Amino acid sequence: MDRNGYFSMINKDDGTYIKCVAPINKGAPVDINDVTYYLDKKQVRDYNPKDIKNYLMAGDYSGELKVSSEKNYRQNEHVKLTIDKTGLKVIGRFFPPTNDGEKMTKEDIINELKHNNVVFGYVMKNIDIFVKARLYCTDILLAKAEAPVHGHDAKIDYFFKTDVVAKPKLNDDGSVDFHDLDNISHVEKGDKLAHLTPADLGKPGTNVFGKPLPAKKVDRKVLKHGINISVSEDGLDMFSNVSGHATLVGNTVHVSNVYEVPANVDTSTGDIQYSGNVNVRGNVITGFTVKASGDIIVSGVVEGANLEAGGDIVIGLGVQGIFKARLKAGGNIVSKFFENCEDVYAEGKITTDAIMHSNVKAKEEISVQGKRGLITGGSVISSKAIKAKTVGSTMGTATSLEIGIDPERMELYHKLEKDNEFKSEEIEELKQIVSKFQKRIKNREKLEPDQMRKLKDSTAQMQQYAKEISENKVKIDEILEELEVCKKGKIYVSGDTYAGVSINIAGTKKKITDEAIHTCFVKEGADIRLSSF
Repeated sequence: MDRNGYFSMINKDDGTYIKCVAPINKGAPVDINDVTYYLDKKQVRDYNPKDIKNYLMAGDYSGELKVSSEKNYRQNEHVKLTIDKTGLKVIGRFFPPTNDGEKMTKEDIINELKHNNVVFGYVMKNIDIFVKARLYCTDILLAKAEAPVHGHDAKIDYFFKTDVVAKPKLNDDGSVDFHDLDNISHVEKGDKLAHLTPADLGKPGTNVFGKPLPAKKVDRKVLKHGINISVSEDGLDMFSNVSGHATLVGNTVHVSNVYEVPANVDTSTGDIQYSGNVNVRGNVITGFTVKASGDIIVSGVVEGANLEAGGDIVIGLGVQGIFKARLKAGGNIVSKFFENCEDVYAEGKITTDAIMHSNVKAKEEISVQGKRGLITGGSVISSKAIKAKTVGSTMGTATSLEIGIDPERMELYHKLEKDNEFKSEEIEELKQIVSKFQKRIKNREKLEPDQMRKLKDSTAQMQQYAKEISENKVKIDEILEELEVCKKGKIYVSGDTYAGVSINIAGTKKKITDEAIHTCFVKEGADIRLSSF
């Protein structure tokens, strides 16, 4: 078989020598680094590396090389251990004993591993081979970790159309058809809506130090749903109890019949609040409110009204808001136009032909690219991207475009941080109270009923504060992620950007003083850069 070359140290009365043994077949020759490592390890102080190099290069291993005039101590067989920091494996490289030294036994090798805190995963086969064959100056795997068995995330397959984003058709003349939206996912009674494949948690492994190697974290899920839906006994399948249409809001499935309003929302209907979708065939008149857990579809005009949907809002003819209209959607908003709106907000995207003197915000993209593609006056805020044809006006109308998060979210961030700081301080004070009572109990002192009650209440309050701090941290991390997304956001204007327009990307502001044409605004360092696209 192949065998690496190796050397041994010889102690004589007149000093210390080394003698090499040539490799066999395809084995590697003696490495000078092995020799110098060993001599340094055994405190041979006056050797000459150049002499050793010449001796090895000569390749004549019949003789010995004197490396020191001092006689060394007797040295037993030695192993150099290379231990992976994460405990995945241990490599041993053995060196023979001096002429008056002793060889290591199997027990000696295992004890050396234990001495270096290696207590698991011994490769006994390799240790046995070394003890039998004495393969010196050769890397030998002595221990290895037991790898974890990784599981997989839970998976939910939906059997209805979940991407029901209203997608207006762009006509040949450049206008946008807000009527043909194809945004309803119809279901029949008894239809299977979803199937859950549960998460596989996997199995932890063990490193060579005997410590666990955790399997990768997996995402657990459950089937979440609203009314008119049933779930199988094992919790893996979801079915519709009615014929209607299904929507996915966040990660919750809703099925409902459509609430039809044949004409206007006005004094003949009063305010509308419905768990499902609402379809208004006419207009929504000033002063009235429509709330739905699903989508709101208005065929006509929305005046100074209030619309709030858990899903999408679709408005066929647009919003004439008279500075009173307020729209809020958990999904997307599509409208012919927005004019004089007090507040428009979408958790998803906003698609329209024009925004005029309105305050419009969306977590996702805001697209103003119909025939006009106009944004003039007011404030437009998106967390990711704004696209338009024309921004501002020749009259210098004050118009603000921003890539950022809702100020209310930042206010919530600061509130959560302050709340966590307060509760952390409270926990420290409660710990002192609990510790004082526990010490008295340990000393077998009897506590009065009111003291026992205070101990119990303090402990419960500590646990409650700790839980609330953890919940706050989750929300804080979500807001920080949103801020990171904003830094990469862009504003695309395919036509004119007029003077008077304010650009703000993740807190970096720029005032447009000269008209810009066909421009993409991006954040670069501490500045806003203008580039073509």
